[in-house]
Amino acid sequence: MTLIIILVESGLEVIPKQIRAHPAVTKNLIKRNFSSQLLDTALHHAAMPKLTNHERRGRPDIAHSCILNALGSPANKSGHLR
Repeated sequence: MTLIIILVESGLEVIPKQIRAHPAVTKNLIKRNFSSQLLDTALHHAAMPKLTNHERRGRPDIAHSCILNALGSPANKSGHLR
């Protein structure tokens, strides 16, 4: 039996143009020397209220944790995970 994992409402997105000029975002981009970065509520929370559905966005940690747990699971190691 093959198991399929679907991550709902855990999309990864780059920082939207609406908040790219916000001081909290630009400071973080300059500090890390990146031209683009994933939207992360832990880093960009001051700018995020301007976005629609901001409480559902900017959580790459959820997707990361779920993928790591799935990769380390016995189901994946036995080839039963997709």
